[in-house]
Amino acid sequence: MKQFFEHCSRNLGIRGLPAINVRPYKQGLGWGVEAARDLKAGELILSIPKKAWRPTSAAEAWETIDSEEKELSQRLINFAKNKNMNLMEKPVLVGSTVLSLHVLRELKNKSSKSKDYLSVIPKELGSLPLFWNNDQMARLQNSPVRRKVEEQRNLLLDIYSEVVEPHFKEDPNFGAANFAWSYSLLLSRAVSSFKDQIPFGLVPVLDFFNHCTPSSYAGYCMFEFNHEDESYHVVSTVDVAKGQQLFISYGKLCNGDLLRKYGFCVPHNPYNTVSVDGIVGTGIPAKF
Repeated sequence: MKQFFEHCSRNLGIRGLPAINVRPYKQGLGWGVEAARDLKAGELILSIPKKAWRPTSAAEAWETIDSEEKELSQRLINFAKNKNMNLMEKPVLVGSTVLSLHVLRELKNKSSKSKDYLSVIPKELGSLPLFWNNDQMARLQNSPVRRKVEEQRNLLLDIYSEVVEPHFKEDPNFGAANFAWSYSLLLSRAVSSFKDQIPFGLVPVLDFFNHCTPSSYAGYCMFEFNHEDESYHVVSTVDVAKGQQLFISYGKLCNGDLLRKYGFCVPHNPYNTVSVDGIVGTGIPAKF
């Protein structure tokens, strides 16, 4: 990780790295970020410029694939057009697919601008329900999460069988397992927001921060996308002592969405919701 930080500072222009450490944590937290020194409330901890995040963005992936493999980009567009989903979901499908393929290609590209970053990303499939076995899925029997996970699996299978496999054929680098891994990588690590116009992509260093709700941990930080210089900024919201873990929020998500997207739940989550199918009044099915 020390070499990766040196690369980020020297070659990617990420500022503020001496203020943090990245290390593995127990209790299912995986890798996380801690303060390498005392931090003050309101302090700018990290600044991640465009040249650091652009190589692993959906925009970069689309430009590369559309210019070099027109057949693939057209196949993907046709797939999205024919898919029964709302108009807002179709760009997400295209962006997720091209970025997944872009990640797999860059991992094998020795001259890739992203190779140092991608080399430190965990390669195991992780704890996402997308990869759970039947016994594990049975624990979600009465949860709406199960239906969403099954829809996610079916979509992934459709993308692979109708877009990826016909194009790459026997190339083992783009096999089903590798594609599933790269797609799940985006589910758990990518950032984006249509509302705030945050680009969709993987952001080096930012993706090592674990999640918390704003009021639940003393090390809570905020991140934002600065549209003027197109950089990501991470700011501490409270004073933080050296050695304390730092967190950001992945959004106001209920435990069902946290489990499906990131593979964990939060105790006493203030954003929890419960979906209940029932009969009201005249016998019309309703959800509460």
